Amino acid sequence: MFSWALVGIIAGFWGKKKKVVSDFKFSLVCFLFGFVFDWIMNLWFISGFVRPANLESIIGTYIAGLTFDVLHGGSSFIFSFIFYDNFIVVFQRYKRKLNITYIRDENKYSKNVKV
Repeated sequence: MFSWALVGIIAGFWGKKKKVVSDFKFSLVCFLFGFVFDWIMNLWFISGFVRPANLESIIGTYIAGLTFDVLHGGSSFIFSFIFYDNFIVVFQRYKRKLNITYIRDENKYSKNVKV
């Protein structure tokens, strides 16, 4: 859950810039997110299942998972590059849907209010 929250926070800050991102940059970030997600999940695996947890076993765990990490990041890159146009439409719709605006009450802030 921490990994997905981290991805959401980073993407949220990125979305605040109100710029349309190119398909290559978007795909590159998806690759990095896939890789970071896997490395955080490797930490969970080490803390829960690797005994004894020493430097050698930690490095071995990351090396053993490297193939999956590269495939996960690579497939994220490829699919996000292929489906970029569809993804960006969905993201823009959610951004528009979840945008919160406040209506200012002019009477509340006016100095000369007649009752």
